[in-house]
Amino acid sequence: MRITRQQLRQIIKEQLIRERMGTDIYKVVMQTLDRQGPKTHQQLLATILSGFPRTSDEEIDEYIDSFEKSGDIIFDPATQTYH
Repeated sequence: MRITRQQLRQIIKEQLIRERMGTDIYKVVMQTLDRQGPKTHQQLLATILSGFPRTSDEEIDEYIDSFEKSGDIIFDPATQTYH
């Protein structure tokens, strides 16, 4: 299978948009937790969706999971909140 220049440009553009969006979502998550304290998953999801309404819940869940895996946010199973 051969990729045309236009297809390659589109792939690169989509990846750059995704990376930028990840950075923007990270900022929203960190500011929310820093200013408002611990949040449940639903509260955090609602906050992100208010800033990124065209993003699917599943996509936002992937970002939240990646922030948790990297140690940027911590989930407390006892209180069911992110810190």
